Amino acid sequence: MGHTTIWIDHHHCFIFSFTSKGVEELKIKNEMSSDQEHLKKFYHEVADKLGNPAQLLIVGPGTGKEEFKNHLEQHHHTELTKAIVGTETMKDHPSKAEILDVSRKFFDHHFKWHGSDL
Repeated sequence: MGHTTIWIDHHHCFIFSFTSKGVEELKIKNEMSSDQEHLKKFYHEVADKLGNPAQLLIVGPGTGKEEFKNHLEQHHHTELTKAIVGTETMKDHPSKAEILDVSRKFFDHHFKWHGSDL
């Protein structure tokens, strides 16, 4: 799989995977509370749904993106951890278009990638 961007906070996650077929979107909601034990379960669920992206950009409004990155580094010592290429701060409740725009700009700038599926 190619580029993947994940927008995450303590309550929601949106995964955008950029493939030869276009953009695949997956939404995951944290149905539990935001205490540390439930967040750990939520982050495990999100990690399981990510697949094996070549490059992973993690974006979000607050501490969730860094907590998720740290979770991956502590609990998922796999190709998934190696795929992390950056984190970016975004506003709370962005539109799909805003997330895709941040993704395109990040990957264009850092990888000189000009994917037509963004």
